[in-house]
Amino acid sequence: MASELNISQPAYSKIEKGETKLNLECVVKIATILDLELHELLDSMYTINNFNNKDNSHAIGLVENLYQDNKENIQATIKILQEENQRLSKENGRLITLLEKFMLKH
Repeated sequence: MASELNISQPAYSKIEKGETKLNLECVVKIATILDLELHELLDSMYTINNFNNKDNSHAIGLVENLYQDNKENIQATIKILQEENQRLSKENGRLITLLEKFMLKH
């Protein structure tokens, strides 16, 4: 699994032991390697149990704080998108007003 994730075995061991927080990119890679949809992997709780390495050994890893970290990132992204949506709505209103004025003149 470590080689497929392009990380060292010691780094992967830290993931298995719950000593390293997983970022979303790593979780997506794990889901791809295991041929799972991301939601299937995340829905399997915060603990990923007994996923197989190529050599059939089993790894038990805790995905600590993944949910909370991703929740915070998603909330921040939603806020940015909402602000951008408001800005674009205002710009859209301004452009409609300009177009209406242009159409009245011609």
